[in-house]
Amino acid sequence: MGFGYRITISSNPATCLQRFEFPLNGQTFNAIGISSLDS
Repeated sequence: MGFGYRITISSNPATCLQRFEFPLNGQTFNAIGISSLDS
């Protein structure tokens, strides 16, 4: 399980970030996404 999780994180760091940051700090992640798109 842990090993598979590591592979997922390494393969898709962006997806990992979304899955963790979004539920933990939806507003923060949303602000970052808006800033990235705006830039």
